[in-house]
Amino acid sequence: RLDRLWRHRRERGEVLRELGLDPGRPTVVVTSHWTPLGNLRRFGSALPKAVLSALPQANVVQTGHPNVWQRVRYDIADPRASLLSRAVRRLRREIAPFDYDSLFRGLEALARTEPRYRLVPPDGTFDALAAADVLVTDWSSVTVEFTLFDKPIVLHRPPGLRPFDRELDAAYFAASH
Repeated sequence: RLDRLWRHRRERGEVLRELGLDPGRPTVVVTSHWTPLGNLRRFGSALPKAVLSALPQANVVQTGHPNVWQRVRYDIADPRASLLSRAVRRLRREIAPFDYDSLFRGLEALARTEPRYRLVPPDGTFDALAAADVLVTDWSSVTVEFTLFDKPIVLHRPPGLRPFDRELDAAYFAASH
């Protein structure tokens, strides 16, 4: 993936013009992994709205893991979880599945009303990364991919996140600002 990103990257200005955004503005890309602790599922449109409010001169591009767009109902299992806690989580997901329709209605409404905001599906993630001046992310793998650009990364570690791999956890922290 890193090779594909680097070899096939597009120019920042080209990507932003294609999205209808001003290349003269700084651009913040907000990404998310797909589990319940991810930025999209936890914050919905509140996170890009906060960035837009805090940075009134910036473009904000939102993207995320393909599983969010595919409205996947399962989550990565914690290998340290007990059989009972796994069963309880699965039952909870079946009884009260995440409301993806509401999530996307909110994001699409923001895209219609805010000229500096774009919602980009996962197939445009690499282009979004190439256009970004700053990445705001959670524990998504794009953290590692964005290090190719040597630009600032704001990493949000969700409360309650228990990383499966301590070395990967340390790498994300080392890459972020």
